Amino acid sequence: MKIGIVGLGNMGTAIANIIAKNGYEVLGWEYFKEVVEEINIEHKNTKFLPGIDLNPNLKATGDLEQTLKDKDVILIALPSVFIRKVLTGYGAKIRNETVIVNLSKGVEEDSCFTASKVLKDILPYKEVIILSGPSIANEFSEGFPCGVVLAGENKETLYKIAQVIETPVFRTRFSNDIVGVEWSGILKNIYAIGLGLIGGAGIESINFKSAFLTRAIEEMADLIEVLGGQRRTVYYLAGLGDLIATSLSGHSHNRKLGELLSKGLSFEQAQKKMGVLPEGVKTLKVAVYLAEKYHIHMPVARGILNVIEGKMEPLSLVKNFMQIGV
Repeated sequence: MKIGIVGLGNMGTAIANIIAKNGYEVLGWEYFKEVVEEINIEHKNTKFLPGIDLNPNLKATGDLEQTLKDKDVILIALPSVFIRKVLTGYGAKIRNETVIVNLSKGVEEDSCFTASKVLKDILPYKEVIILSGPSIANEFSEGFPCGVVLAGENKETLYKIAQVIETPVFRTRFSNDIVGVEWSGILKNIYAIGLGLIGGAGIESINFKSAFLTRAIEEMADLIEVLGGQRRTVYYLAGLGDLIATSLSGHSHNRKLGELLSKGLSFEQAQKKMGVLPEGVKTLKVAVYLAEKYHIHMPVARGILNVIEGKMEPLSLVKNFMQIGV
């Protein structure tokens, strides 16, 4: 089976390395030439996944067409903002029977399309499934146990991908709730920013954080249900599991953004310091927009957006939350 992966960042490299260790030849595309060279020569990716030795079955290239051509499975591990730009015009290079596995957890701000919907838009006639759940790449790369969800309509395809990607410590569960699984992974980034705001303000109360995450899950479930997903999906790995992992992880860009804002940096200053725009920022704007359209009450998400836009101080978010309650 021939495997391609688009994007050898933190998650892309970690997943590609698992597949390579499982004995498959994996060809990955990456924009940064120095990353391509280091992977091929030294079998390392110190820019995105430092400290991890990469299996020689993983090869890298800057040639996107080579990565996509004649593959049985192609994994997409790009930040969602780059998916349309990078892949537009390449649909004809991919066989119709190729399975596309989306790892990206983001949404287009202009269209409100999720990453998988963008993929279906620019890669018509291709089967797209989703891999999501609590999966901190630095951790499972070191062999710590991890459970994720594969979501799609075809059970045979899910089994096929599970055989490629599973290990004794990296396990998958199946779901046919594509909307619920994908939106859970998208929305949790919002509340990771919120927990960063709380932590950055010096609030260490476990009781408060627990109440905050409980309210976050409720808001996620309310919106996902009206979008066509299932509430029960939100309370499993793709929702609750991913929310806890992202909110508590020191590797989370979304949580880091919240911490920097609470320490007095403006949004522009925090983004410059981080060097990236966390997925949760675009998600936040889209989620609040959709909540208004569908008459969904999401006061916590709205409060986080007010902080990012400079309309509210971080501590005011905490005070307002106490009034909202759970």
